Amino acid sequence: MIPVIKHFGVINMVINSCLIVIWILYMLLEGCRESVFFHFSTFTTKPLKTNYHSLFLFQRTLAFSAFILCIWLHTQSWLLLLLLGLGLIFISPFFHNGMYFYMRNVIDEIYPKGFMDQTKDTTSSSTAWSSKYETAIARIIYLGIGLILLFLSFVVY
Repeated sequence: MIPVIKHFGVINMVINSCLIVIWILYMLLEGCRESVFFHFSTFTTKPLKTNYHSLFLFQRTLAFSAFILCIWLHTQSWLLLLLLGLGLIFISPFFHNGMYFYMRNVIDEIYPKGFMDQTKDTTSSSTAWSSKYETAIARIIYLGIGLILLFLSFVVY
């Protein structure tokens, strides 16, 4: 009976690892997509009057909910759900915003530091949160916290 439990634990670790990698890829793709969207939105004849950040946040929340459901369905552990969920939330800004700044630098050279750049004021971004709390250093700190939480989820399980 013990080898079955160990085997099941390895399968869950592989599934959790795959979910983490897929989430990171999703965040990178979202940052890339948004950079292209906001780059080309500056060339429209009509200025954007709608704040699309809330729509993008809603979309990412739906995707995150699907990830949380997958985690819950195969672990059924509130502790693992909490550790993995918070870990994914904390690593997201590093990959999403980093890719956004990198792609905007590639496309139109707005952010010269690329992946490690940051929004300097609220005039270039309508997301006040990004401007104030998501500096490059803060994103690295969030990444570190997220990695610790993800690591703890593997140790606990």
